[in-house]
Amino acid sequence: MARRGRVFGAILTVEKVEKMRRMYITGKFSQLDLARKLGVNRTTIAYALKGRTWGHIKDGLQEQIDATLRRKSN
Repeated sequence: MARRGRVFGAILTVEKVEKMRRMYITGKFSQLDLARKLGVNRTTIAYALKGRTWGHIKDGLQEQIDATLRRKSN
């Protein structure tokens, strides 16, 4: 049951995802860095960045995140 940005049993919260997304676009943190910092799997970070999970968060950063993902994949 979702309540105030929390899902029962979830490690991440809306606040953590928003902060993680802002940290990622700085280019100073890799997905693995963020996963270790937050205590989750790297895939969890990748899905949150791509909007596959936590896609309901509208923080206006998706274009910057997509550009960062493209830049790091090249």
